[in-house]
Amino acid sequence: MLSLYSVDIIVTWGIVVKRLFSLVMILLFSSVFMLSAQTQEEASTSTIAWAIANQVFVWDADSNAARELDTFAESATVQRINLSPDGTRLAIVWATIGDDGYTPENHQLNIATLNPDDGFSNERVINFNDLYPDNDSETVISQYDWADNTTIYFSSGIASQVYSRPNNDLWRMNIDTGDITSIVPPRVSGNFVVNPYDDSVIMMTAGDYNDEIDGTIVLMEADGQSRQLLSFPTVATASEYYFYPQINWLDEQTIWMAIPDRDSIYQMGEEDAPPISLWQLDFESGDSEIIGEVNADFFGVPALSPDGTAISYLQRTDFNEFSLYVADVNGENEELIQTDVMSRGHWLNGLNSLLFYTDEGAFIQPIGELAQPLRGQTDPRYNVLRVYSNANGDIVFVGYYGEPVGGTFELRHTHIDSLSEEAQLLVATTSNIGFFNVSLVGD
Repeated sequence: MLSLYSVDIIVTWGIVVKRLFSLVMILLFSSVFMLSAQTQEEASTSTIAWAIANQVFVWDADSNAARELDTFAESATVQRINLSPDGTRLAIVWATIGDDGYTPENHQLNIATLNPDDGFSNERVINFNDLYPDNDSETVISQYDWADNTTIYFSSGIASQVYSRPNNDLWRMNIDTGDITSIVPPRVSGNFVVNPYDDSVIMMTAGDYNDEIDGTIVLMEADGQSRQLLSFPTVATASEYYFYPQINWLDEQTIWMAIPDRDSIYQMGEEDAPPISLWQLDFESGDSEIIGEVNADFFGVPALSPDGTAISYLQRTDFNEFSLYVADVNGENEELIQTDVMSRGHWLNGLNSLLFYTDEGAFIQPIGELAQPLRGQTDPRYNVLRVYSNANGDIVFVGYYGEPVGGTFELRHTHIDSLSEEAQLLVATTSNIGFFNVSLVGD
């Protein structure tokens, strides 16, 4: 099974029955890639990095110009990039293409320092096959995230022809010293989330639905000491994906999450379908409690706003039709935002604004204001795929004209206060690669 936030992925599958492929891409990319937001101490100015095939570029607000950092070997492909919170370092996951011309091999993580004038200098390189040298299969990265400007946590997986199977391990790397420490051995952890307030990590196990083994939420301290915060009945997904709750911080010692009933996916659309429970966990006291519930669809599990004052979720109105709602964190004071939406309303990182999609395109709606379209140009044929944002109000998005394969793909930049204006074009490509890997930081 895969190690991803299953709800967002399954939203895509639920809509594919009714929507065209180009619209399905909207859900896939907007759901998954917005999970890498930085909430630790951040850059004093906005910085954007992106990769196309084997090339890496960076743009910063001071110069308002893009520059190429480096070009990897022709046989290489950059798979993921992630800026450090202060925007001075860049974590680059890349691999070479095997003899079959398709399968990635020799997965590596490069930690590079961005030079002010030109290019970057590599500080550290992790070859993932070195983590488990006795394994016959290719070792790949599963998750990774910055804890601060000098520390990265990551987990690994085993490659296969279709997808990577997670090792459910956890590692930590000190960038300054190069030390790599095994925090959790294989088959012990699951997904993880870095605590934005200190050097601890929240680890999640999904459990086993068939064997009725509960999932868990565990606090792992930097010294390796762990403490279980919650166990919950494993949630069925009717797919190869595990369900992991999305962890949200209300303050330094309190997290919030939404957990469906274990059989919620099998009761969608039924009048007596069970509500989704809203949980609050206190680190210091160890108390956990359900603070409320909402009648939300399994494919629209509640998500918390960046300021921790509101939640958004979907309610199913027909076979594949949804309405978007917001409410208080305990589920009270429900308010309808939009009917006939195509995906759960995603809160823009650092901004109290919702991103949602309809048949007419992508829209951004600050709470208490009217929704505005997000387009590269005022052309209804323009499709927005992925959206990134920061607390500065900067918004970066990937969009395209024409067909999803072979069309013109763009990376554009705008601001939350300038949505009525045409977004600034950073780069365009007609590459069949079809999308960019992007990272955005800024306070």
